[in-house]
Amino acid sequence: MILIFIIIFLTVLFLLYIQFSPQMGNIWWRESQFTPIGAINVILYPLKELKMWNMEMWDINYFIWIIIGLFFYAFAFFSFSSFSFFGRMSPMNNFVM
Repeated sequence: MILIFIIIFLTVLFLLYIQFSPQMGNIWWRESQFTPIGAINVILYPLKELKMWNMEMWDINYFIWIIIGLFFYAFAFFSFSSFSFFGRMSPMNNFVM
């Protein structure tokens, strides 16, 4: 359930970023009309254009936003949970106050 929330949150942030970005701007709101197809086209464009995967274009690549967002979620999950890859050998298990 939390992953769905994270993806929705990242999608909203991405849409707001491309709408108000100096690079792009006016993607889903043009000439006083709401045009969601513009946002859908921007989201799907990296699947058609290889240049969108260059590092300079990562800020307007939806899939990079999702990958990085899920990476941060996984990092936070494994850092702050009781899950340990190494079982009893985890340094946190040896920590004594």
